[in-house]
Amino acid sequence: MKNAEREASFSEQKVLHPVHLLIACLEEKTGALGEISLKINLNKLSLSNLAGNINGKTQSEFFSMTVTKEVVQMFETALIYMKRYNQINLNEGHLLKALLTDSSIKHHLSEEDKNTILTLGTTSRDMIAHLGRYTFPRINFQTIRKAKKYDETCWETLLRSISPRNGLIPFAADSRKRSLPFILRLIKMMK
Repeated sequence: MKNAEREASFSEQKVLHPVHLLIACLEEKTGALGEISLKINLNKLSLSNLAGNINGKTQSEFFSMTVTKEVVQMFETALIYMKRYNQINLNEGHLLKALLTDSSIKHHLSEEDKNTILTLGTTSRDMIAHLGRYTFPRINFQTIRKAKKYDETCWETLLRSISPRNGLIPFAADSRKRSLPFILRLIKMMK
C-alpha cells in the first residue's frame, strides 16, 4: 500500500486511484505478484494516465492520503471476496480480483492479461516453493534409520507399561494421555 501511495504522489492530483494499486502490484518482484509482473507487460505510463478520471475523493483509514471513491469500493469488493472464501486476512488475490472490477482498469487490460492476473494472483500457494537451487542437507545421524523388526518388541514393551486401571499411557513429550485403542491402531499401521 505504501508503494501505491508513492505512485499516487507522483500524479497531478495526489489522490490514490485503483490504477496506483495495480501499478504497485506489478512493481512487486516477489511471490505471486512477482510472477505476474514477469508474465504480463503493461506500460506503466499508459496505466498512470488512467488515474486522471476522479469521480469523488474521500479519506481512508488504510491510507495516509486522499483516495478516490473507487478505491473504497474496490476494498469493499475485496472484503466480500475474502468473506466468500471464509478467510480472515485480506490478501493480494482478493485485491487483484477486486481491481479487475474497476471500470478503468478492466477496459484497459486484454482478456489474456486479466486471465493471467486471475490465474497467478488468486491461486492458492500454500506450501509451494521452488527448489531448483536448493541443496538438500546430508543427514548422517545414527539415530535416524529405517524401522527394523526389533522395533516391534519395543512397542510390545511400551504396551505392557500401560496402566491396567485406566488403559492410558502418558507420552514423554506430551502431557496429554493416549488411549489403548490409539496405540493399538498405531501398531497396526507399523506392521
